[in-house]
This record gives sequence, C-alpha cells and structure tokens, in this order.
Amino acid sequence: MDELIIRRATQGEIPQIIAMQREVFCEEQDIPAELIETFLSDRPICWVAEQDGRIAGSISSWEERDGTHLGRFVVLPHLRGRRIGTRMLHHAVRELFGGGVEIIYAAVRDSAARILRAIGGRDIGEAVPFYRGTVTPMVLEKKAYRRVFMETEAAMATPRLLLRRMNEGDLELVYRLYSDEEILRYSPFDVMDREAAGQHLQSILREWEKPSPANREYVVVCKEDGAPIGRCHIELDTDTESAMIGSHLLKEAWGKGYATEIARELMAYSFEVLGVRRVNALCNPDNIGSRTVLERCGMRLEAHFIQKRRYVKHGAVEWHDEPEYALLREEWPRRQE
Repeated sequence: MDELIIRRATQGEIPQIIAMQREVFCEEQDIPAELIETFLSDRPICWVAEQDGRIAGSISSWEERDGTHLGRFVVLPHLRGRRIGTRMLHHAVRELFGGGVEIIYAAVRDSAARILRAIGGRDIGEAVPFYRGTVTPMVLEKKAYRRVFMETEAAMATPRLLLRRMNEGDLELVYRLYSDEEILRYSPFDVMDREAAGQHLQSILREWEKPSPANREYVVVCKEDGAPIGRCHIELDTDTESAMIGSHLLKEAWGKGYATEIARELMAYSFEVLGVRRVNALCNPDNIGSRTVLERCGMRLEAHFIQKRRYVKHGAVEWHDEPEYALLREEWPRRQE
C-alpha cells in the first residue's frame, strides 16, 4: 500500500470531493443533496487524503462572519479506522494556524469532536440535532493546540480529560498508583516499591516501541490544570479482534465521574479508531463502583467466573471470582443514543 499523502486539492478535484460528500453525507446522514451543492459558494480551501493514487477523504475550511470554519470532514467508508481523518485534521489545522489564523470554529459529529478535543478543542455549546445524528459546536485556539499537541501528545480526550501515551516522566504517577493499597484493593497484584514501579514503567515503554503494541498504556490528564490523575489501558487481542479496557485513578480524582468518561472514550477509540469487533472489561465482583461504570457505558455482564483470578496481597495468594462485561461493535451506536 502506498504512503498516505495529505495535500491541498486541485480545482479539478472539486467535483470528485462533492461526489464523495454526496456518498457519505446524503446516503449515511440523510443530508439533502442541495446542501452539498452550496459547498462551492463558501469558496472553501480543500485538503484531500490520497491513498494509492486515489482520494480517500477530504476536509475543508471557509470563512464566515465570525471567523474561520473547518468541516465537511469525510473519509470513504471502506477506509475508516486507519486514522486518515486524524491526519487530515492535523494537516489542515497546522496550515491554517501557520497562515495566521488564531481561532478555528467547527460544528462536528462525535468522531470528529473526539479528535478535536484531543488536540485542544473545546465545546462551546450542547450537541444539536442535524439530520441523522447531532453536531457539537466547538472552537480550537492556536495557543491551545500548540500547548496540547506539543506537550501532551494526546491520543484521546473527553470534555474534561486528555489521554496520552505513558512516557519516561511518569514514574511518580506510576509509583503513587501502584504503591497505594486502597487504590489496588480490587486489583490482582500486590503493591510496588519505587524500584518495582520503575521496572513496570520500563516494560510499558518497551511495549510502546513495538510496531503494533498489544498493551497500550495511557496517562489520564486533567484538562483544567494539566495534572496527571491516573492511568488507563487498551489491551488488544488480534486473534479475537477484541480489546480489553481498564483504569486506575488517584484517590483525589475519585467520585467525580472520571471513570465513566474514561471507559466511554476507550470504548469509542477501540471501536472507531482501532476497529475491534468486541470490547470487554474484567473486575472484582465486590467492586460495585467499577461494575456500575461498565453498566452505565452499555456493557452487559456476559460471565461470572468462579475463583478464576489469582490475587497476590502481602505475598499471600488468594483466588477470586471475576465477572466479565462486554459489548459488540454493532451494538455501540445504539448505546450512544
């Protein structure tokens, strides 16, 4: 497969872009064709993603009275799940900010909203109905984009949180999480000293160095003050096309609804970006908080295994039951309604 190229569209490619928008916007979202035809009256700047010599997606920018707008975000259905949309958005945003734009406005579907939030965008209103689905009004400021993209390398985001890859500087967070008996009460492993926490962090970083890491560990960062408040992970199983999710939060972050935000974002990223078929999560049967979060996110209890999980606490081994919750990709959109 040829390298993906993001570039400005030529004038001769505009009819192809409009045809692609008709295919996606009209057929998938019930947007009237006449709205697609008004595209040219906005005098847009268009960028395309080119794969194997063919246009795989496009994004556009235009001017309105309140400023610069970004939208008409489309990737062909059979090419989704390859981060083409993320790369197009980054390219367009960088070019606009590099050309002197300070603020970008957008009204976008959920998938594009997640990408914008991950690079510093913020909601400026509630989601509103727009044909088949909703759009969320958002704004992305140049200073926020530079701060988030350069400093956190965020992969995912919720309205209040950023989720970024774990790095060498996260030892203190890892130690605080894994040395606290209360935080690990419902986890199968024992507390760690600083040396063990450092070894654990190194194993995480080695996993990230692989071309296709199976276990992806992220740091949870609070958008408001930039403080790390926990960790979460996605563990991929290519044989079953599934992903297992989980998280731990520092005690000062408990009781604020963060666990639900994290779980929903991990599920969305697993289904919509990583393209898995099934997402599951395991927990201790006595951990009512975790079970409530998983049920709130639309997962169902599929199994309750008897004395399956080996727990080590203070060097002693115990065997605990383990419930398993899961959701299939085709069920995910219904859970968001």
